[in-house]
Amino acid sequence: MNEVLGSVGSYVEYAPPPEVRTWIEAVWVHVAPTRSGPGPSTQHRVVADVAPSLCFASTRDATGVPRASRLLLIGPVCTPRFYRPTSGARMEAVRIRPEWSRTLLRADLRDHVDGIDDMRHINRLFGERLLDQLRATRTSTEAVDTLVGALTSDIPRRRETGAGLAHEALWSLRSQDFGRPLRDLATDLGVSSRHLRRVVGRTAGSSPRRCRRVERFLRLVREADELAEPSWVDLAVGHGYADQAHLIRESRAFSGVTPTVLHAERRNEV
Repeated sequence: MNEVLGSVGSYVEYAPPPEVRTWIEAVWVHVAPTRSGPGPSTQHRVVADVAPSLCFASTRDATGVPRASRLLLIGPVCTPRFYRPTSGARMEAVRIRPEWSRTLLRADLRDHVDGIDDMRHINRLFGERLLDQLRATRTSTEAVDTLVGALTSDIPRRRETGAGLAHEALWSLRSQDFGRPLRDLATDLGVSSRHLRRVVGRTAGSSPRRCRRVERFLRLVREADELAEPSWVDLAVGHGYADQAHLIRESRAFSGVTPTVLHAERRNEV
């Protein structure tokens, strides 16, 4: 796997291979600590995200053979929740840029909001074939490579109408000033604001405005993860919030708690 983008407790996020970064946002692995006795080993607060993940969930024995394995589509997160894995549970996953979800998964993200769904029920042939391939892997690296390869092997043949325009729009929103009016972006792309909102909503499952708000919040959270004592005022200004109160409102909307509480939880994860 490539460079580490960030980690929280047992969750580690990696940059995807350079040749697939148009379609894939990140790859990630979570291995819950092993403990004796029943019950969950830890808990992780899942915050809002517009991007789905294709996830191989299992445990692995001492030789790396997967047990109790499933192939899951983790849909966009609207409602914050806790993930409480059992001892030794593993998740090896690819997070997909939402505008490419129809192309890569043949899934409408609007049908999977807050969902954790069996991929075989969404695309049976693809799901069953890929699950068989994943069951033959013995390491997280092999599993992630298998997921990436399966998703990106024939993109040109499967490209969804409108995905290119939505990608241009969301790529610009991700890389530029979060305060830029959508109408200016639409003008640059040669379409109306209404058309752009419709295309992004259909292909990405969320409005451009929500995509921009969630992306801004997640960037701030990732930066705060690197700091022992963040200055919330400085972070708010640096990420384009009107003030600290604005940041607190967004944090409650997307995580259920204030930035200070969220930061403490993430720093204390094991």
